[in-house]
Amino acid sequence: MNRRAGFTLIEVLACVALLVILCTIAGLSLRGRQGRGEMELAVEQIRFADVQARERARRSGQEVHLRFDLEQGGGVWVESVNGAESVRLPEGCRVARVYSSGRAVREREATIACSAGGCSRSYGVLIVGASKEERWILVTGLTGAMRTVSDERSVEDILYSTASAGDDAR
Repeated sequence: MNRRAGFTLIEVLACVALLVILCTIAGLSLRGRQGRGEMELAVEQIRFADVQARERARRSGQEVHLRFDLEQGGGVWVESVNGAESVRLPEGCRVARVYSSGRAVREREATIACSAGGCSRSYGVLIVGASKEERWILVTGLTGAMRTVSDERSVEDILYSTASAGDDAR
């Protein structure tokens, strides 16, 4: 019997197929994590823009505007008499909707005014990620405290109740 040591073609193909399957699973798993990471970064970018607008208003003693681009969806601007500064959201993330004073803003852009004291009306921002994941950010007008909310109905209820009770900053 003349037998060679080694693997048959079938065994090699089975190993290659197994490796392809494992690599595909790993790639899909990492891609999902990257999307979540980009969404977290987008939330932090919105937080940064809000804090920046409030601080700029307090320092200058003048009203500052936080403007959200709903048409292109990727930009947030902090505007004051000294100029405007842009904060870009991560690639694939966009601002889809803004709620303020209990109503949805669906035009080309939404503007939130920060008073000279650094207060604004409470507002909600819907961020949509590349994988169509949605995240609502709710910002308290008086303090600037932020939290994420799971659905649009919660945002509507919270903002409508603060607007109708007169508990919101003006």
